[in-house]
Amino acid sequence: MEATQYLENAYIRHRILVERYAKGLYKELKPILVNMRKKLLTKIPEATTSFQRYRLTALLEDIDNVILYGVDKLDKAMFKKLTEFAEYEGQFQAKLFDKIVTVNTVTPSVEQMAIAIKAKPMELLAGHATKKATLESLISEFSKTNRQGIRNAIIGGILSGETSGQITRNINQLVNTRTANQVKALVRTATAHASSVARDEFLQENAGLMEGEKFVAVLDAGTTLQCANLDQQVGEVGSLPRPPLHWGCRSTIVPYVNIDKLLPGIELRRAAQGGTVARGTTYEQWLKGQSKAVQDEALGKGKAELFRGGMKLEKFVDPTGKAYSLFDLKRVEAALESIN
Repeated sequence: MEATQYLENAYIRHRILVERYAKGLYKELKPILVNMRKKLLTKIPEATTSFQRYRLTALLEDIDNVILYGVDKLDKAMFKKLTEFAEYEGQFQAKLFDKIVTVNTVTPSVEQMAIAIKAKPMELLAGHATKKATLESLISEFSKTNRQGIRNAIIGGILSGETSGQITRNINQLVNTRTANQVKALVRTATAHASSVARDEFLQENAGLMEGEKFVAVLDAGTTLQCANLDQQVGEVGSLPRPPLHWGCRSTIVPYVNIDKLLPGIELRRAAQGGTVARGTTYEQWLKGQSKAVQDEALGKGKAELFRGGMKLEKFVDPTGKAYSLFDLKRVEAALESIN
């Protein structure tokens, strides 16, 4: 077995499943968003009465409080789930490395990873600039943006003479579309952040095992130029940009193991020799070399058959829409590992 290829295959397969977990996490959190929307809509029927016009400030304060309460519940529920997920991620890293190295690995504590998830900033591309943002600041920005958007919809509706029914429909559509999409992006990015932090915390605890790292992106129609340009770049441990690099980022970092720490019979191709696959190997090329089971899991059975028949991967962006709970993630990953 070749160590780096083993790790790269495992990380890429794992990343596919983590995407599914993020979708499942959104579904678990969605009732909080639905409840917030319902509470908002109860405030609107009075918005166009003469009494309410004089109390617009009080109405907007009520709206702010509903959103702040909803976002606070979302924040706490999401962080609890991400902490559980990070614990699994640490165990996943240990399981991978214990198969190929001679020493016992150290898994970071749940508390250590929870602190790091909150404290470590992401460097996210926003427009043409990159900005540092913690998970807390992203949630705060989400809260502020939605309060302002709903305020504007209410004030604009009142000033233009819309009925309470029209304003209610506008708010309902706003929450069901823009706000929901923002929550999806937030959950997806936060999950990628938690996964990246858990991996980095594990690698720091076991720094003596590593001699380098490689950036690996998903190269399909949904990949940003930023990630595509970094794909397959190699550097010293900790030197490469850490995913997520933008909202919804799917890239990952794959470590190179110190050859002196490998179990007998485990081979290693060093980073200086171009890694374990040709430099510039795409996700599509990787997927072609995987088992039928992994292809089916990545694309869904129907699309996987088309892929094996020669259809390009760009046709399968966001392939199946499947959503995983943490239980499903563990179950499917264990099943695929037994096949491979």
